Amino acid sequence: KHTFLNIAGLGLISATLWPILTGRGLARAILMSGAVISVGLLAFQPADVSYVGFSGITHGVFAFGGLVMAQTGPRWFSAVVLGCLLTKIGYEVWVGPVPGANEAIKGTVSVLSHSLGALGGSLAATGTGPLRLVAIASFAAATVSYVV
Repeated sequence: KHTFLNIAGLGLISATLWPILTGRGLARAILMSGAVISVGLLAFQPADVSYVGFSGITHGVFAFGGLVMAQTGPRWFSAVVLGCLLTKIGYEVWVGPVPGANEAIKGTVSVLSHSLGALGGSLAATGTGPLRLVAIASFAAATVSYVV
């Protein structure tokens, strides 16, 4: 089921962001999200907790795609993508994993990896507009809130 959920996340990315994702941009989003997740987990997660899967990367690609879409359009859909992502991560940080998620993967959802991945995707997005700065600040705040 864990693999299925990761594939479903990739399918959702393909359905919503495919027109604006280039191979180079996707690679940048994946690499930056992976790097931020790796460093963040090393710094903030206990050594006896493991992380498996691709969900942090999918959150990073959504953040990246939403921010690129904010520059290229349609801007209203960018707001929908980023608003949904911020809402989901905010829920996870303050309430916990989405109901049923732990049972579905037969493990514990790594909420920290989701906020770190979104932070990495935001950092990978091109441009320096105010929306990008808001996204970076929001995902960084979510990460810090989760850790503290």
